[in-house]
Amino acid sequence: MIYKIREPEILILKPDPILYGGRSYELKINVIMEEFLNNPVQLAAIYRLQKKGLWHNGIKNPIGELMLTIFNENTPDELNFSSSVRDDLEKMVYDLSLSSANETDNFLFTTTEVDKQSQERIASELLLNENDEQLRKILIAEVLFDAMGTNLENWPRGSIHESNTYITPESEEIYLTKYGLMLKTHLESEHPEMYKELQENGNLDQFCQERQDRAIDLREHLVDQGMNYSEANEVAVSQLLEIAPEKEELSREERFEIFLETVRKKK
Repeated sequence: MIYKIREPEILILKPDPILYGGRSYELKINVIMEEFLNNPVQLAAIYRLQKKGLWHNGIKNPIGELMLTIFNENTPDELNFSSSVRDDLEKMVYDLSLSSANETDNFLFTTTEVDKQSQERIASELLLNENDEQLRKILIAEVLFDAMGTNLENWPRGSIHESNTYITPESEEIYLTKYGLMLKTHLESEHPEMYKELQENGNLDQFCQERQDRAIDLREHLVDQGMNYSEANEVAVSQLLEIAPEKEELSREERFEIFLETVRKKK
């Protein structure tokens, strides 16, 4: 049980002292949405974001924001996830970060009494553990992974496995992973003319998505061939960011030779 004590400018959270000691945790609050108060995990996420200096009143979904903050390249190695599972987790973290607190709560947690007790435990562990590695184990490996295994069909946005297909701008926004966003930033800073042309033609996001999908396929292939995830990711990113117009006109065989040469240099 987490006890909540309201004071004029703070909300004090006290996890069960028998299980978690007698420490209390203060949330500085100007405005806390009522829906946050219904889920102690949301309140614990606010506390963690405040400790990281990332909290502001514009955040509408603390759990989603915290997941997005702690999810990084170390996640698959730390938690022993395959790269395909990691990609599914990344897509869902991104999706949750754009969702409301209520949508996130409904997806991650049920309304049973047992799950309410689980929320209290998870919130207490988030308050106690400030290390990102521990936070990933709690939020990503336990909470999110379990929800995706049991509740994905109820996610209102549909299957995450459909997000790699191209969707026309009239229906939904193209989904860009960190690869696509990385490429977009790279184009803007290093190839501004190309960036401007793609943007003016309305093809920028589609271009970035197509290249990101090729980078993901390359990474998967290298991992399947026995390369560790970090090295495979480095090769994929290198290919992703290599923008040379003349190479875009090379044949498939010529591009494959360039790829093999890149791999040889990494060994």
